[in-house]
Amino acid sequence: MNSQDIILLLYLINKLEKVEGRKRLQKLIYILRNVDNIPFTFSFRPYYYGPYSDELSEAVDSLRSVDAISEELIERSSRIYQYNYIICDKGRNILQNQLQGIQTIIDKLNIVIERLRDIDTSELVTISKKIQSKDSE
Repeated sequence: MNSQDIILLLYLINKLEKVEGRKRLQKLIYILRNVDNIPFTFSFRPYYYGPYSDELSEAVDSLRSVDAISEELIERSSRIYQYNYIICDKGRNILQNQLQGIQTIIDKLNIVIERLRDIDTSELVTISKKIQSKDSE
């Protein structure tokens, strides 16, 4: 994980306004990296619901700990919870100060976000598993 990963992650969360679920965030980043060549450096491994990155999880925890993003816990049904992520003012300030130098990546990311925005999380899981399967061949 590097500072560009953090800026791109903040940008994604800000652009989407809210990322609904840890699983969705993991799959979005994986697809952005492996299909659209957005230069995230998080490493992923196979997991129950497709590719998973401990590094991405740590980055999210770090951003939460400095109040750059907030985590909203929603009970979806009895004892099933979803964690939603929203950028905070501090995250917007970090983002605003760091966007120079990666504008080409941001332009591409904007196009891809619009394509992926409305895809259901279960479809993102399916897509990312297919990509991971091809990568491991």
